[in-house]
Amino acid sequence: MTQFEVDRTACLGERNKAALSGVSVASGGLAAAVAAQERSNAADTVGQGCMAEKGYLLVREDEADAKRAELARVAELKKQQEAAAAAPAAKPKKPASATKPSS
Repeated sequence: MTQFEVDRTACLGERNKAALSGVSVASGGLAAAVAAQERSNAADTVGQGCMAEKGYLLVREDEADAKRAELARVAELKKQQEAAAAAPAAKPKKPASATKPSS
């Protein structure tokens, strides 16, 4: 299995647990349908959050290239900031002190 498949399986389990939690309305009707939809939406949010914690993003297909470019810019900026932070700080040079020759 690839790491994505492992992560997706784990998050699907979390999503399913969220979908099964809560009170079930067995009376039917519109209220039951609305409650079921709300629980499904909440479970989807749990699944997406789980994948986000593992470093995945969910974007629309038509926005994927723009998001990829944005993430590349952010990664490059972070790399530059880390390099600057890791570089040894330049020590200020002490001014040459004028000494008077002893007589």
